Amino acid sequence: MVKLIPKIIEKINEVLRKEGLFPLETPKDFLKRTHGRKHRYSTVCQDKQGKRFIFYARLHDSPFEKKRMITEVKLAKVLMKKRYDFFPRYFKGEIKKDFEWILREYFDEDPLEDKENIEKLKRKISGEEILRICKALLKFQKLKMTNFPFLKKFDLKKYLRLLEQIEKEEIFSKEELKKLKEFLKKNFQILKKENKYFSHGDLQIGNIILFDRKIKIIDLESAQISNFAFDVCFLWGRLWRERKVAKEVLDNFYKFLPKNKRKRFEVLFRLNSLFVGFHSFMQEPKEHDRKTIQKRKKFFLNVLRKSLESFGELQKL
Repeated sequence: MVKLIPKIIEKINEVLRKEGLFPLETPKDFLKRTHGRKHRYSTVCQDKQGKRFIFYARLHDSPFEKKRMITEVKLAKVLMKKRYDFFPRYFKGEIKKDFEWILREYFDEDPLEDKENIEKLKRKISGEEILRICKALLKFQKLKMTNFPFLKKFDLKKYLRLLEQIEKEEIFSKEELKKLKEFLKKNFQILKKENKYFSHGDLQIGNIILFDRKIKIIDLESAQISNFAFDVCFLWGRLWRERKVAKEVLDNFYKFLPKNKRKRFEVLFRLNSLFVGFHSFMQEPKEHDRKTIQKRKKFFLNVLRKSLESFGELQKL
């Protein structure tokens, strides 16, 4: 059962009063509406001048969520000084004794995900918008990690554990397990060498906003240091219900890559597809009915199998 931070409603209200912010939805109403399932409070706020912001504060008394929220607060403090056109502006953030909060830029446009139907686009997106997504992801490779000394490197042992995890679930044949073992062993050094880029870590359509020829990538709690194929692979996978868009994202990102990076990308994309594919296969999002969950599992099982074959086979999915 989810445990809330003691007296969290009072604590958030105290911050809102101190900062002169008036929330569209109070913490009490938010918790009632979401039944405490959301790990953090988020609402549109106004200041005394009527300017709008988005306010976030951690709700769950969880070391995991605390670590994630602290990461975003620290990123917010960096982004207050160093502006990047693909991230929102942050105005304030604080790591308090027992919870954390952030104030960021408000946008009239919502993220791309259909609120009533997760992992589905709420509208069609144009070819130009897909290019905008790809170009933003390419810019991640140019971010200097010295600006984010608090970000942790992705634990590459998680890739090695895939062999045991997949074997336990009995979803691969002995021959497939053998291929997986050989593939991981052969390419682990590439993972080590390329584990040096900024990564959003949870890049899905619910975290992408497109408007006025701009892109904003939000919710940076899962930010980490990883390889340059991770985010595009994660997005490609989470677009399992939108395969035309997923294919265009992957194809355009690949075309934009310098030619000397493409072979490495192909290997990394396969490795990431194994990782993302397995963990997505194991998930059963509560928002989906059983039929949709089964379709989702079938897709990600296919991703796992095609990952063992080639990058070209993944491109066809």
